[in-house]
Amino acid sequence: MLLLVMLIAALVAWTQRRPIVDDLIADQLANKDVPASYDLERVGLRTQRIRNLRLGDPADPDLVADFVELKTRISLFGEVSVYRVKARGVRARARLLEDGTLTFGAIDRLLPEPSGKPFTLPDLSVDLADSRLALITPYGPVGIAAHGVGNLSGGFKGKLAASAPDMEFGACESDGARALLDVAIAARRISLDGPVRAAQLACGKAFSLAAPIVELDATVSEGFDRFYDSRALLSARRLATGGIAAGDVRARLTAEGPLDELKGQYRLRGQASREDLATVRRLTSSGAWRANLKKGTYLFEGRAAASDAAVDAALLGNMVDAVSGLRKTPLEPIGAKLARALQRNLAGFDADLAFRVEQGEDAFNARLTRFEARADAGARLALDGIAMWDGRALRMTGPLRLSGGDLPQMRLILDDPPGPDGPSGILETAPYTAGNASIDLDRLRFRQQASGTILFNGRARLSGPFSGGRIEGVELPLAGRIAPDGSFRIAEGCTPVAFRSLRASGLRLGPGRMSLCAKNGAIVRGSGRGVDIGFTSGNIRLRGQLGGNPFALDAERGELVGGEYFRLANVNAVMGSATSPVRLTGEEVKGTFDGPGVNGTIAGGTAIIGDVPLELSEILGIWQVIDGELSIVGDLTVSDRAEEVRFYPLISEDVVFTLIDDQIEATGSLLHPYSGRHIMDVAIHHSLDTGLGEADLKVPGIRFDEGLQPEELTPLTQGVIALVTADVEGVGRIAWGGPEVVSTGTFDISDADFAASFGPVEGLDTRIVFTDLLNLVTGPGQRLTVDLVNPGIPVNDGVVTYQLLPGQLVKVERGLWPFMGGQLILRETILNFGAPADKRLTFELIAFDSALFVERLEFDNTVRMTGIFDGVIPTIFDEDGGRLVGGRLDAREGGGTIEYVGSLGKLSLGPRLAASVLRSIAYEKMIVRLDGDLDGEFATRMDIDGVRLGETTAARIVRQVSNIPVNLNVTISGPFRALIATMRSFDDPKPLIADVLPGPLENIPDALIETRRLRHEKDSEPAPDRAEDQPLPDVRKEDMP
Repeated sequence: MLLLVMLIAALVAWTQRRPIVDDLIADQLANKDVPASYDLERVGLRTQRIRNLRLGDPADPDLVADFVELKTRISLFGEVSVYRVKARGVRARARLLEDGTLTFGAIDRLLPEPSGKPFTLPDLSVDLADSRLALITPYGPVGIAAHGVGNLSGGFKGKLAASAPDMEFGACESDGARALLDVAIAARRISLDGPVRAAQLACGKAFSLAAPIVELDATVSEGFDRFYDSRALLSARRLATGGIAAGDVRARLTAEGPLDELKGQYRLRGQASREDLATVRRLTSSGAWRANLKKGTYLFEGRAAASDAAVDAALLGNMVDAVSGLRKTPLEPIGAKLARALQRNLAGFDADLAFRVEQGEDAFNARLTRFEARADAGARLALDGIAMWDGRALRMTGPLRLSGGDLPQMRLILDDPPGPDGPSGILETAPYTAGNASIDLDRLRFRQQASGTILFNGRARLSGPFSGGRIEGVELPLAGRIAPDGSFRIAEGCTPVAFRSLRASGLRLGPGRMSLCAKNGAIVRGSGRGVDIGFTSGNIRLRGQLGGNPFALDAERGELVGGEYFRLANVNAVMGSATSPVRLTGEEVKGTFDGPGVNGTIAGGTAIIGDVPLELSEILGIWQVIDGELSIVGDLTVSDRAEEVRFYPLISEDVVFTLIDDQIEATGSLLHPYSGRHIMDVAIHHSLDTGLGEADLKVPGIRFDEGLQPEELTPLTQGVIALVTADVEGVGRIAWGGPEVVSTGTFDISDADFAASFGPVEGLDTRIVFTDLLNLVTGPGQRLTVDLVNPGIPVNDGVVTYQLLPGQLVKVERGLWPFMGGQLILRETILNFGAPADKRLTFELIAFDSALFVERLEFDNTVRMTGIFDGVIPTIFDEDGGRLVGGRLDAREGGGTIEYVGSLGKLSLGPRLAASVLRSIAYEKMIVRLDGDLDGEFATRMDIDGVRLGETTAARIVRQVSNIPVNLNVTISGPFRALIATMRSFDDPKPLIADVLPGPLENIPDALIETRRLRHEKDSEPAPDRAEDQPLPDVRKEDMP
């Protein structure tokens, strides 16, 4: 451009072929309306020198020159011509217009009118130094500096430096371009040789170059409108195209032709570089190019090859993470295989392609006429046809195929023409298997919306394993969308899902169907942050077999959150044999796939195992499934399932339940819920296949005391016994699944003290061997020993044999006690504890020694008696207590005696005389009849025959008066136990005192216990013997009884 400026200056002088004089110059500039100022230093025939030249607006001139010297010559005809121009300190401005016209502002008015002929360089020698041009172009501003010497038509040599901060050529743009070129002119052709650099060069979507350097070796026409046999060596730090990049790029280009039809060849190679999509170790390309620099259009056509390419590690990691999201699902083997295949195939591959990239004035078009990528691991991606991209839509005349390398075989077919909004088509996938998992996608149709979102729909069939099981033939619609940012959503709304079968250990589910409804907008949602799966489902119904027996599971509602956490509400499962099923329920079952296997919690659960007459309720625990094995650890309550409850609920805080294959195992310790006492250890085994099972029970030792009573464990003892202190231990076993439930057990009761309706019992010991533990049934011959039974009269050291019968019946086979020198025998009887009924006990007395009886009851200070009795005492016990009905004791032959040795008190004479007569008697026969309530009115009738008076004074007097036989009928009535207690209290009042004290006398601190008997000796001593002749006392008739 500076040469043009110099040419203009020369032309100015050349057009002024007359002698340059100041007046003429001024007039000429005025006529052209060109403001100017200058200093005319010299005017001569050969040399004209001007200094301080300023043309244009004085405030903003278009041309400034410190020094201009023109060399002229005059021809024979008087014409003056300029043949040499020398200039220093030139500063000029110019503008390149859209039509290609170059304007210099006010200087244009000094130039000759365009002739219409092509521009040519003048035959003019120039000498330039310190000269600059500021050029404004439609592509951006350019700063140019030049110096050189020589003829412009040939022989000129110099240097040119240019700088363009931002340039745009159509779809291409450059940043920080600068050039330093050697300029030479020969035969009116301009040679440019040197580097042209830029920070970046990018051509739209076609390619971009980072830090390109072009070593230019170009020859252009004198009008700068044509290149001749030009070459350029291009180097760049990186070349990026289509998401793939190569570094250390080297390329050779040739150029030939006018600016509007510039063309050439290229060869390119590049080394490793990284881009968003892939890293290429080596990139080569070659082909032809064509450009119209006036219009900013271009075309590249050629072939390219990428060697040792690899998908970006971060992108590959995201892809692997996405398919790894199938972990703990039936497609886990598919995800694992696909992840391995992606890692192997995308970590090293080569690619070959043939392409054509064209940027027109208004449109962009790229074509792949051939494409094939081959991975080191065996995958192949190939295009069968032509792919076209116009910047908006992709079209293909043939399918894109993927095969090999353990990747799915796929065919991508685009609709032609494309949809109105974007590409659309079909993705076909062959069935893909990994281990024992498979997935088969039907023709997946897709289309792109104007927003860039891709919609797709189809169907999927899959089969595969999960923790401990396998599911077959899952079918579901596959519909969703992929957003421009790569995020995706699958299954919006509700989706019907069906499966052919499901197997987990011994569980086999038949065909099932349910509706899954999206949670948070879609069942599957994915983005750069990961994949999220969530859905809800209602009315879940699953049917099948478990261990060859029916299985059913219903749930009111279920949901999956985050792909890992799920919840089931109101679960009801029935499994096992039809005759002995296991029933499980749960108000809420939560779980997660996070961690080993599947695990979670259960709340509000219940369980009934087979025919076990127990119900497990209020189950609260933690469950886990690993490799198909279910385990539950937690708390529960155990209750009796019988209509008539046999025991009250117990709790457990350490239950362990397992289901392995078709075998159920459960263990736990049962506690009394209020006292916390350890009652029993339970171990249950049940086979879902056979329906057989058993429960082992162990009572390690229950202590009954004031903190725990039997009636708190079972209603069976309610109203039967109370105030129990005892130790109970034993083992039991319940087996079910056969023709009937079999339950056995052996339990020891030791050192038992309690209160019964017939009186207190102390020191009872027994071992009970149950033949039917659940119904409390034993075999005959059970034996118990008891230290004391006290129905009012203490009975010690008894032995009872018995049998427990169904219906809470107790058969007393025989009871035997040593009693008052003889035996007390309880005859065989059956007692009904299962219903309000009389309990009849018949006692037999053998060789009852009345003297020992009086002594044992400590009546010997009041009454003395002899005689041996036998008899039977029937008793009846009911809700009102116990009573004797028709009891009879008969004195053995030989009779006995009865003597009252107590005080007669202050009786009057008559009664005292009668009492003295009967104070001592002997009898030959005595029948004692017993009737009445043990706790109420009691009557004892004694029929005494063959009475003989004793040896008291009154008796001897009566015998002297009369020898009439005497028979006595005596009736004693009153509260039985009260009478006995009262008579005993005469000698020992401690029992009376103890009844009103807060505890036993011996437990009262600092209490001194002493019993003293006070009596009138004269009243308690027998009358002294008198002589035969001693007068009798005066006895009046009214005093006789």
